[in-house]
This record gives sequence, structure tokens and C-alpha cells, in this order.
Amino acid sequence: AGALAVATTRSPLVPLGPLLAGLADPAGGAVAARVLRLAELASEGQLAARARDFFIQGARAESDQLLVVQCDPFLCPQALINHARHIIQEAQRAALSTLSSSSARCHAVVVVHLPHGIAGRQREYALDFLPPWKNFFVDDVTPEEQAGAGSGSYKTFSSRSAYDLFKDGVLDLNSVVRANYQRALCRVETPTMPAEMSGRYSYAARLEMVGRLLGAAKDGAEGRREEEG
Repeated sequence: AGALAVATTRSPLVPLGPLLAGLADPAGGAVAARVLRLAELASEGQLAARARDFFIQGARAESDQLLVVQCDPFLCPQALINHARHIIQEAQRAALSTLSSSSARCHAVVVVHLPHGIAGRQREYALDFLPPWKNFFVDDVTPEEQAGAGSGSYKTFSSRSAYDLFKDGVLDLNSVVRANYQRALCRVETPTMPAEMSGRYSYAARLEMVGRLLGAAKDGAEGRREEEG
């Protein structure tokens, strides 16, 4: 049978058409992709019909076929996503029972978008490892054309140096420093002194010296007041 997979990503729910337009199989053949959004389907029957048509029509195609179902856990609870996976799996099984083995060229991927949210509105999705589904994690699925050169896409960060990112304005140096300098200071280790200097320049010895200096300053001030009096 064709592959069934769940792909989780930190990208927000974006159109995947540009990303899948040039998709090719390992042999270099074109892969025809269909993209659905689970939250936009009106009923279970609509998803079942779409999945059934995909596997039946795809089995007659000469190239590999890919069905992509995008899910946002904020709009679709986990139970709904898991039920959608069950519907897709049943549609694949029904197609395999009535058609030839060519339906093995039809694959389905459920993409679960998990962008960072505000407190109290975090998106969550618990993975399971039930066959025949396979699990993958993709950092960013945002097409580069849609993300733009200065938006900080995964490709931008992975292909350019930190110097170029700051120089071209992709990252703001002042904001990065303000957000991370305290954390960086906490990671700085206290310097150690050689054994021959540890007594004279130790922390305790320096505190004692400060105390003596403060005491001397106090005595000097009192002495001047007595002379003036």
C-alpha cells in the first residue's frame, strides 16, 4: 500500500501549493498533490468522499499521487484529527481491495501545524505510533517565496551566516542582545585564581579589604569633625 504519514511542524497553517508544485519522486517523476484543510470540510462524509476519489483516481494515474490534509489543533481537536486519519486509512484499504496494486503509488500525509501560541492557547498534539502510520517532524514548511527574504524562514537561517542576518536586517541586533544578555551572563563562569594568589586575592580577602577601607574612611571623617570642633 502507499505510505501514510503524520508530519508535525512549527509552521503556521499556510498554503502548501507552492511548496508541492515541483515535487518529484526518487526516480525524478512528477508527483501530483492534492491539498485539503480539515477545518474547511463540512462533514465526515465529505472527507470520506474526497479520500475515496483520491485513491480510486490515483490508482489509474501514471505518476505518484499525494494527498495532503492540513490540520490546526486550535481549530480541530485531536480526536477529530485521529478520526480523519482513520477515514483516510479506510479509504485506502477499500481502494486496495477493489483495484490493482497500482494504488500503492497513492500516498497520504496529515500535516499538523503547531506554531507557538500565547499562554493558555498553546497547540498540542500527542503522537501515537500505530501502524501503518509513520511520524515525521518538519521544522518549517513555509514556501520561501511566501516567507520572503527578510522574514526569517528556515531556509534563510540555515543558508546564511549570523553576520549576514544582522547586516541585512533579518535580525535586529539590539533586540537580540536585550532579550539574551542576562541569560548569557548567567552562563559565564567565575574566573579561578592560581593557588599562590588565592589567599591574598580571594573573595573573602577582598571583602575584608573593603571593610578596612570603609572603616578607615569613617575614622578619617570622624577625626576631621573633631578637629573642626
